[in-house]
Amino acid sequence: MKMQSILFIILNDIDLGNNNSGPSVRSLSILNEFKKKGLNIDIIMGANPKERFLKFKELPVTNNYDYCYIESKVGVTRLYDTLILKLIKKKFNNVKTGLYYRDMYWAYNIQISKGKLKNILVPIVNKWFLGFLSKNVNVIFGQSNSFCEKLKTFTRNECEVKVLPPGCEQLPVKQSTKKGVVYVGEIDQVFSGIELLIEAMELVNMKQRVPLNLVCRKNEYQLNDYLQKVNAEHEWLNIYHETKETIYKVYNKSNLAIIPRYKDEYTKLCLPIKLFEYITYELPIVAIKHGEVAKFIEEKNIGMTCIGNPNELAEKILKTINLDERDKKSFINNIRKCKKDNTWKERVEFINETLYKKNT
Repeated sequence: MKMQSILFIILNDIDLGNNNSGPSVRSLSILNEFKKKGLNIDIIMGANPKERFLKFKELPVTNNYDYCYIESKVGVTRLYDTLILKLIKKKFNNVKTGLYYRDMYWAYNIQISKGKLKNILVPIVNKWFLGFLSKNVNVIFGQSNSFCEKLKTFTRNECEVKVLPPGCEQLPVKQSTKKGVVYVGEIDQVFSGIELLIEAMELVNMKQRVPLNLVCRKNEYQLNDYLQKVNAEHEWLNIYHETKETIYKVYNKSNLAIIPRYKDEYTKLCLPIKLFEYITYELPIVAIKHGEVAKFIEEKNIGMTCIGNPNELAEKILKTINLDERDKKSFINNIRKCKKDNTWKERVEFINETLYKKNT
């Protein structure tokens, strides 16, 4: 039987010395699982688009791939990456191609670019780009059901849209005996809900000393005047800038994880990679009743949800960190089952089943 041969393309700028961002973690986790399957795999990745394009050009046209899978960057690709997308099917005999589409903030009037003209153009160009993708790939993968439903309003009928959320790593975990709340991720005021979290933790610490162990990127923290100010005011707030390899130290100080997003319609669609990292470390999760994250937590019974105000959030935090042993064990058992059922291996199997047509 012929061994499968695939082309795997990562359109993120990958720096193997600093792979802590969600997109890098996702791309490299998928790559690792592809390698474990023992397939013949050609990998196109690099620190910039030109480097990736030159590697793509070097691939012989005689390579007979069973399919091509692509991890994309946010928004519209740059010139050389766009050329890769345009040439894949021409170069490799109309090979079946799937692409993971990461973000759709532009569809919700969220403006993160500088300049009025650029903010006007971003939605227009991204809509065009999804039309371009629809003609050049067979399947577009998205992170949740509602994300994919929204995505379908911008794609063409000839392209399938399928759900492919992040996965959990199967790490051995020792349950922490320390009480603490961990938050990992963005700290911007548009998406994160960080101010709500700080306000809730102020209320929590009026009743019981509970540290907030907050992990974020160092450069983002240095630009965040609000977080620097509250860090100077509160001894219960601990700021960390850990790597993927060292973040376990922070999880070992915590018995509860939190996702405080609540403000905008776009984040309702998202299942962030930190949700699955929290599950990996087997922590109950408190989140705001806000779209896909809350729905996932409630369906799997792996934590608690509440409305987006400081008093309600503080109440749920205190209730969860002080669970009796029976209720805590029930949560942990559910989390472990969820961890087992939502692996990177499972995601790769789904990619393979979707794109690979067995020879008859």
